[in-house]
Amino acid sequence: MVYVTGDIDDYGDNKSDLKIRSTKRVNLSTAQFVLNPLHQILRFPIGPVPIMDISGFGNIDIRVLGTKKDPHIWGDFNFIDTSASFKDLHHLVLKNASGNLHFNDRDAHFINHTGTVNGKRFVVDGICT
Repeated sequence: MVYVTGDIDDYGDNKSDLKIRSTKRVNLSTAQFVLNPLHQILRFPIGPVPIMDISGFGNIDIRVLGTKKDPHIWGDFNFIDTSASFKDLHHLVLKNASGNLHFNDRDAHFINHTGTVNGKRFVVDGICT
């Protein structure tokens, strides 16, 4: 299950203060289904997730604070036994991946500890600011 709690000011300065949490092992298709609309409404950074197909399991514990023009996010998204691909790059499929997406205000650090592409070990470790 994915839980979203908090406040959104629709009439004043449009500030939001949301806590997004999940159970320890949630289907990532479900999490993506919840996060993508929130991302579109609040404009907080979630990297390439909206343009990807994701399957597998994981968990999330983040706090989103601010406005569309000034979003801030802290916390972690963990993924386990996951497959991910960009919707427009059909031959680049990351399989059997596990790792973490760590949010620290406006920075997001992505790392996968396991995973393969075309049967070869494949590691992504980078920061998006």
